[in-house]
Amino acid sequence: MTPKKTAATKAVATSSSTGAMVMPFDFGEMAGEGMENMTAADQAVPFIRILQALSPEVAKKDSKIPGAEPGLMLDTVTRELHEDIVIVPCITEHLYVEWRPRSQGGGLVGRRGLHDPVVAQCKKNEKGRLITPEGHELVETFYLACMTLANADDTVPAGFAMLAFTSSGIQPYKKSIGELRKFPDAPLFAHRLRVSTDEQSNSEGTWYNWVLRPVNQPEGDPVFRNGVLPSLIDPDGPQAALLDAARNFKSDVMAGSANIAYDSQDDGATVRSDDTVF
Repeated sequence: MTPKKTAATKAVATSSSTGAMVMPFDFGEMAGEGMENMTAADQAVPFIRILQALSPEVAKKDSKIPGAEPGLMLDTVTRELHEDIVIVPCITEHLYVEWRPRSQGGGLVGRRGLHDPVVAQCKKNEKGRLITPEGHELVETFYLACMTLANADDTVPAGFAMLAFTSSGIQPYKKSIGELRKFPDAPLFAHRLRVSTDEQSNSEGTWYNWVLRPVNQPEGDPVFRNGVLPSLIDPDGPQAALLDAARNFKSDVMAGSANIAYDSQDDGATVRSDDTVF
């Protein structure tokens, strides 16, 4: 990841070229002791959210993070800010996320499959959004569970994260994943992507949206697929262990054993043109 250089993102130890944190001491044979029983459930998997002009971390005095500004990305667990991140996509999920409106207290209600009976009971409001009989909104969401790398050539992961694509964010997600599907002989987690943001606008306002590109996309080349092969993880190369780590994370997500911080995801309300915040 490329952290935004602010006081809020200073680490107590320096990140090594492998993505692991460098310790100031050598603990010898005691290294790692006490962590034997830890699993994926012990580590909270954050969401990476794009900050918008109306995001609380930018606009609200009591929630503001030093250095936060529209277009930066926020790690919802560590609260670190990033200008871009390098990810290894592991698995995707397409569903509806149910949100309670502010008038009812706001917040996440839950996640529903595409064929959940509640979906069929919804009606579209004047904005074309799906509203449940209880007055909640169902937001079509594409999740991307991924491994993160401190640097594109690292041999161990820096961590794991979730990205949620909604509304206008669905288009860049579909475009990127669609390109990766043109290489069916490679697992999804053999790809390395750089995630950043780009300012967009229409008649309703201005916001920042996702940009996903292969890490070795040729400079100035707008064609996504031209960067795919140079960005693959070589199963016989120095990064081969990343494939096993990504595969294990994929299995944890599928089994429901990954401790994903779903309550910290963004409902996309800060980029809407109306005042109905869910």
